[in-house]
Amino acid sequence: MTLQLDADSGPDGWVTHKAGWPRYVAGDGTSVPTDFKGNFALPANTTVTLTIAAHDDMLSALPDGSTYNTVAGGTETVDGKTVTTIANTQIAHTITVPSLGINIPIPMAPEKGTTTVTFTFKTGAAGTYAWRCLTPCGDGTDGMGGAMATTGWMKGTFTVA
Repeated sequence: MTLQLDADSGPDGWVTHKAGWPRYVAGDGTSVPTDFKGNFALPANTTVTLTIAAHDDMLSALPDGSTYNTVAGGTETVDGKTVTTIANTQIAHTITVPSLGINIPIPMAPEKGTTTVTFTFKTGAAGTYAWRCLTPCGDGTDGMGGAMATTGWMKGTFTVA
């Protein structure tokens, strides 16, 4: 899976709030339908590897004392190196599924570059599980508005069947 971003100007991969983005792309490179809203269908009791091509080069530091910079519920690599945490001075986003015990901290990409994150986990029982980004990367004084409150941007569901 690639979280593919685009911009009205500049190189592909940069966000300037272009309508219809972000776009998610399946592992085989085919686009997910344009009405996709961050809801992923996954098989039950199966080992799954998500590959995330991160383009965001902005820091979204977590509040002091937060544990969301720690990998939970699976194994993570960043550009091929196994990690267990992402420094608060390097974090851009998370994909966090509290009811599955999953936390995928995503570091910021280098300027005009890409960081590749892989996360491998076992899906477990069937059900629908909410995910969201828990870094304060949105609008408002607390950073939790705008994209943070928009399904398909910084929240959605994993449906395990």
